[in-house]
Amino acid sequence: MRYALKKIRNITGKDITTGKNKFILSDLKTATITGSSETVWADGQDGTHLVGFDVNKVAGLTADNGSIDIGYLETQTGGVLRKVTGGNAIMFAETLTVSLSEDQATATTSHKASGAAGSEIKFVYPFDETGDPDRLNACAQAASATAQEFAYDPETKKITLPTGKFTEGDRIYVEYFPSFTSYQELDNDADRFSETVAVYVNLWLTDICTKKDIPAQMVLPAGKVSGEISYQLGDQAAVQSLSIDAMTTCGEKSLWKLYKYDMSEITD
Repeated sequence: MRYALKKIRNITGKDITTGKNKFILSDLKTATITGSSETVWADGQDGTHLVGFDVNKVAGLTADNGSIDIGYLETQTGGVLRKVTGGNAIMFAETLTVSLSEDQATATTSHKASGAAGSEIKFVYPFDETGDPDRLNACAQAASATAQEFAYDPETKKITLPTGKFTEGDRIYVEYFPSFTSYQELDNDADRFSETVAVYVNLWLTDICTKKDIPAQMVLPAGKVSGEISYQLGDQAAVQSLSIDAMTTCGEKSLWKLYKYDMSEITD
């Protein structure tokens, strides 16, 4: 029997203990199934090979997925995506336009800044001649506005700027942390590492003689997911690269098994 390996349909990872689904990668751009071993030679006179035998057999799977799958990223980092309620860890940056009324310059943030009273925004930056925030002339926050410092009222979201420093229409740059009803967070903890999962690779084979497509599945009972993460950004969208090394399990020597099957032979 001869077959052409037509394509990999998807790659599924399941918790090796509970069987719970960890990820499904179905936007595969490229995939490579690898395997190798080392040959050890017994040599005779003048270096002639007398016999060779293989050791250290390894197998694995590499691929590029066109989308970023959070489940696979969780498996790489050892983290878990969780819902944060009432959090304020996300920095919000914006450019505001100054208004002038009765010689008092003010600006209003789009959202209420969180933080300790008198330290919600911390700094206001004018812009320099290149259009960048002017850090050398940044104004610090205080309880009330002075000639050098600004004040902020989180209830009205109004910034009262230093007296005599800004005019109508000036632009300022601010950074602050608004509060959210909820958001999702994935923590890449330095003490947590990539996981080992059961891997199911769904394939299409094509029979060379009949030209018919045949479903197949490669199963890695234990696949060590690489924790190496590299997202290359540029003129194209980033892809999610994956690398999984096959391992044996307790009482089993199998690195992977390939199943070729016919859907009509399922017994219900």
